[in-house]
Amino acid sequence: MPDDRLISQLFEALEGELSQERLEWFAEKFEALAQDRPQTLVFFVLQHVCQRLASALEGEAVSVDRHRELTAGIADQIRDILRDVQQKIPRPSSWSV
Repeated sequence: MPDDRLISQLFEALEGELSQERLEWFAEKFEALAQDRPQTLVFFVLQHVCQRLASALEGEAVSVDRHRELTAGIADQIRDILRDVQQKIPRPSSWSV
């Protein structure tokens, strides 16, 4: 059975600003969850979203406005997804692959 402590840890880490370092940390954690959970695609997508955002912030000075533009709402959306996964909400039939 997968360890829900990691998801709880992710919820706690979503408080505050999403810096490049935090986004990279989230990407690592989502990669681990993608290998450990039945919702592989969900965590794989979250991993890549965080990696892409971290890459956009890497190696250059980013204005406050640009940082907000890149990360606006991301923490809330990740929180909603994690909550759904944690509650084991059944997958709608429209999601079938």
